[in-house]
Amino acid sequence: MLNTSPPISQRLVRKGALIEETYNLFKNWKDEMSFDQNFDLTFHGSFRSEAWKKEIHSTLRRRFRNLKTAKSLIVLARGGYDISDWKYCLHFYIAIHETLYRLFLTTWLYPDHRGRCHTDEMARKDTDDLAGYVRASLLVPSPAFVINSITALK
Repeated sequence: MLNTSPPISQRLVRKGALIEETYNLFKNWKDEMSFDQNFDLTFHGSFRSEAWKKEIHSTLRRRFRNLKTAKSLIVLARGGYDISDWKYCLHFYIAIHETLYRLFLTTWLYPDHRGRCHTDEMARKDTDDLAGYVRASLLVPSPAFVINSITALK
């Protein structure tokens, strides 16, 4: 069953999708090993600092705290599914499991994009608009905002 009101994580917002890191982790994934063992095996010595390694580790561990939900991503990456297509599966996964990302897509980016004719116009979207949206979303007091936002899209 889908958790309809997962907590908003500032860590996940700050670090972004981490597409390449996630793909590499899952491409090398060994089912018999723990998350930490898989992480260490995949990224041994590949980060610019120990602090950055800890940031990536903490972010991915938080994002994939329930590995059963990520099984399809692991299977696709291990099977050699091209990262240029796999990243869309990751974005879909993130939209399902991370409230702020889902709200951003459904209540700000998609409605705004629908009203524009060309992607060049979308690229000119003002950064202040986005910053204001994110700040307002972080101040949401309850999951009712999610329900109201989804209802408004219908």
